[in-house]
Amino acid sequence: MITMSVLFACTSNLSGGRWSTEGSDPTVEAGGVRYGGGEGETEDSGDQQDSGEWQDSGASDTGDSGAWTGQWGEITRQGDAFGEAWMGFTQWDGTASQCDVAYPLESPTPASGCATCTLQTTFTLGAPEVEADVAGACAAQGWTGLQGTTITIGHAPPESLWMQTNGTFSAVGWSSLDAALWTFERDL
Repeated sequence: MITMSVLFACTSNLSGGRWSTEGSDPTVEAGGVRYGGGEGETEDSGDQQDSGEWQDSGASDTGDSGAWTGQWGEITRQGDAFGEAWMGFTQWDGTASQCDVAYPLESPTPASGCATCTLQTTFTLGAPEVEADVAGACAAQGWTGLQGTTITIGHAPPESLWMQTNGTFSAVGWSSLDAALWTFERDL
């Protein structure tokens, strides 16, 4: 199972999470992104990286604690067709996950309305898988009970995640798209 995190206020808010993929695709962790050991690849939070190894220079995404709340997604692709697709929400306090809930993305339907997007799709959220829910943190964030909710997201080059809210698309986060994989994240 892929671990994910997503925040929706009935189809509007996305949140971040963690994922790992092969090669030079990113691994999102508290405090930043580590890329595989390719030449010239860097880490997005200012930390130094050498051959895929994480080297913390003291920088973090959201302060000294490394706390992070966000939405993420990972969708496999076979050409223009979608394979396994997940989106989730994560709340990380710098030490442990307080909430980690993932929803399968089902019933992909082509969408329109995002002029800058090279791919835009509407999905329906399936039954959630809850990995962590400390003291009701997931419900407190509004991340439970979203099964059946529809979302429309898009990718715009070079690395922008777009989301439709109330009929209008806007840039909300980071996105990477190639023939085999679409990954995205957004801070909340």
